[in-house]
Amino acid sequence: MRKAVGRVVVLAVVSAVMASFGGAAAAQGSNDSYRPFPKGFDYPIDQKTIHQWVDAGDWKRIREHGWNLYVGMRGTGPTSPQVWETWFSLPATFATGAIEPSPPVPHRTLHNKHAAAAGSHGIPDAPKYNSHNCTFKGLEFLNNGDIMIAGIYYNEEAYKYVRDNGYYKLETMRALWAAGKPSVEPFPKESISIKHMYWPVRHDGLTALPVSPHYNPAPDPADKRLPVIPKDPTAYNGYETWRTGVAIAPSADIRKAAGPTAEVTYLYIDDPDYKPVTFAKAPVVPIESFYYRQIGEAEWKGMDPVDRCILNNAAMWTYKREFRAKDYLVSVAMHITTKEFPNWTMQSFWWTPEPNFGRYAKDRPKTLPKGVWQNYAMCTAYDMVEPKEGDGTPAVCANPYIELVIPETYRSVSNCQNCHIRGAFPSAGVLTDVVTQDAHYNSERRGEIGFGDRIFNGLVATDFSWSIPLATTPHPAK
Repeated sequence: MRKAVGRVVVLAVVSAVMASFGGAAAAQGSNDSYRPFPKGFDYPIDQKTIHQWVDAGDWKRIREHGWNLYVGMRGTGPTSPQVWETWFSLPATFATGAIEPSPPVPHRTLHNKHAAAAGSHGIPDAPKYNSHNCTFKGLEFLNNGDIMIAGIYYNEEAYKYVRDNGYYKLETMRALWAAGKPSVEPFPKESISIKHMYWPVRHDGLTALPVSPHYNPAPDPADKRLPVIPKDPTAYNGYETWRTGVAIAPSADIRKAAGPTAEVTYLYIDDPDYKPVTFAKAPVVPIESFYYRQIGEAEWKGMDPVDRCILNNAAMWTYKREFRAKDYLVSVAMHITTKEFPNWTMQSFWWTPEPNFGRYAKDRPKTLPKGVWQNYAMCTAYDMVEPKEGDGTPAVCANPYIELVIPETYRSVSNCQNCHIRGAFPSAGVLTDVVTQDAHYNSERRGEIGFGDRIFNGLVATDFSWSIPLATTPHPAK
């Protein structure tokens, strides 16, 4: 096995949350709390119809479809279990029944003074976030290596596909690879997969959340005056580099006492030379502007030790104390993908302080209730090239909380299709800037890629799924 080169990062796409709503039952192959995607909400759409949208360039209709999928997933209110939270988590879907090793996870590195000598692609000398050494997965959460707490969920059809085909087993994937199979069987057209990111929020004070206002990573065809791309798309552009944030108030009393703006600080690093990031006049926003989940006393006491470690890490980095009962998790980012389209429909959502700004706020359906869900923006990617950006380059769809954390060439100006078509076994399991014999995320080559492309030579393509190769590929030696 090759050695990882340069900066090692835990892949966000393999991070997962074991839903607290029936997660234990899911691990045993059943889920009494399971709720299928509700009828209506523009789902499912016939594949031929979606092909027609793409061929005709009907991007407004595509965005409407994405918003309707979002509405169908949202549940009944800001604190209710959402439809997707009752589904099968990645740990449940890929459980083997054996005690699986869970190696320590390298922490994310930061764009700071330690990076000066490392160049634009790697930051090997940056400090760890703190001294906790959580392993890769608990019963509920998997370690994302940074503040965000991520989850991947499969609906029942996708779950059964993985289990029935044995794609959760390393030996199955190795057998396909040894036999020279070019790909796994395609997911059934009813399949839906969700990827979700939480952020910890203290219950007894304000919590800082970095935001990217006026987010627009490529020229808007309708308005070229808007910001274009990061100054250096090959440099580290993760949320740690953002210098704008909001202060989340968990109660009306805390919000009233704080006033319209407040000074909040976050990113407490286990390094005496590192200064936390401070937002001097952060707008104070109510927690009700997010989808949120509060962790109660009983849930906290009964939580798996690794899960507690992961939440403690996130809280320490964010507000310099360990997570406690009554603290919150707020939703900051989410992908929704459906197999209605052969290349999957792909739409990504993120929390924004400017819910009515720019193209990512357009085309919200009238069925989307006022309130919490209006504070999320969306981009879609049904094609690797179209719709062309204002400068004629291929389509961009990059979630700022998920995609911008990877300092690969052009990643912040790429899109979901360009990334997910590369899913294959075996996977590198880490990110580097070097093209290798393993499947990887490197998105420098933008544009049309087919399954007969040279990037798949010697690999088993996994139908736009990174979960299959990354959940089954052994972790490389650290």
